[in-house]
Amino acid sequence: MSQLCFFGLEIKSGMKYITTLEDDLKLTRAVINPDANESSLARLFFKLGNREVPLCQLNSVETSADLNILILTKTEVGFRVAGSTSIFISGYYVPKEESSSNPTISPSSFALGYN
Repeated sequence: MSQLCFFGLEIKSGMKYITTLEDDLKLTRAVINPDANESSLARLFFKLGNREVPLCQLNSVETSADLNILILTKTEVGFRVAGSTSIFISGYYVPKEESSSNPTISPSSFALGYN
């Protein structure tokens, strides 16, 4: 059995994070910046190919959201946060034997039904 490797990233409001993954990545959680004030609001967006979708909206009441997203190796993805504070995302890199048995979404099959 392979060991899991933790992944964590802070996405600051107004900034974009774009990368091409070298390993399969499973995102499991999004959390609003713990230093955010009570009026803070932040929306996390995920970009795969030319499509961008909202993943969650967090604030002082809803401070975290569960994610269950598997992103495949060599896939270019992007994240951005809109709002007054940052969001931290976390998960783990998936050992190859685990990722090969799970159904996944690839950029070519990812369709939202709108332009």
